[in-house]
Amino acid sequence: TLPATQRRSPRARSTSSTAAGLLGSAMTVLITGASGFVGLALIEALLAAGDGVVALDAAPMPALAQSHFASLPGALRMVVADARDEAAVARARFSTLELTP
Repeated sequence: TLPATQRRSPRARSTSSTAAGLLGSAMTVLITGASGFVGLALIEALLAAGDGVVALDAAPMPALAQSHFASLPGALRMVVADARDEAAVARARFSTLELTP
């Protein structure tokens, strides 16, 4: 194992570990359960990395989260629909976002 001074915090992320770093450009990710605890954390991390997010949930996203996400560099589109609705998921999956390089 590495000495404590050389270990990385689990929360530390380098640019190369983000989706943009791996693929060379930003990408768009569909997240179901977007208004839940894990969904909101994923959205924040992806938007902070400059990626696009299509967020699908049966409940609207909390207003506080929406205002915070608006300040991050990635693009967000919220879709209020049930993840069991195949047509809604297909529409969300193929929706487009404007990502700036």
